[in-house]
Amino acid sequence: MAASNPFQPPDDTPAGNENSRSVKLEFGHELEHDLETIQFVRHAIRLASRDPDLNIDGRANAVAICRVVLELAADLYGKAGKEYLQESHLHHSEIVGIVVRRLVAAGIETQVICEPSSAFEGLYDLARPPESWALKWNDE
Repeated sequence: MAASNPFQPPDDTPAGNENSRSVKLEFGHELEHDLETIQFVRHAIRLASRDPDLNIDGRANAVAICRVVLELAADLYGKAGKEYLQESHLHHSEIVGIVVRRLVAAGIETQVICEPSSAFEGLYDLARPPESWALKWNDE
């Protein structure tokens, strides 16, 4: 895989079947996310960067992006939001951070505040109770 293209579809992608494409993200280890998942994270970035309560000079940070990922999944899928995030391999914040950093490195996203990878660590993990997450809402 060429280092200049962090989003390379697998060679066995059926021609003309865009929905079945996977995108390989390499960041210390390999994860596969489909285009829908990547678009979901991009949408969360856009929403976070436009929210006056979450953005900083029109850009989103790790906390804002992860908060919007969780809220967006709940808004779009209701009680199935947790399952959507698990099936999309976005079950903990570190993975969201990997996707975000690859989008930024590829020049696809510019509405993100550059933070170290550690900024995404421990914000949420769907395998643990929300009380143990570092991510908190203002009303808590």
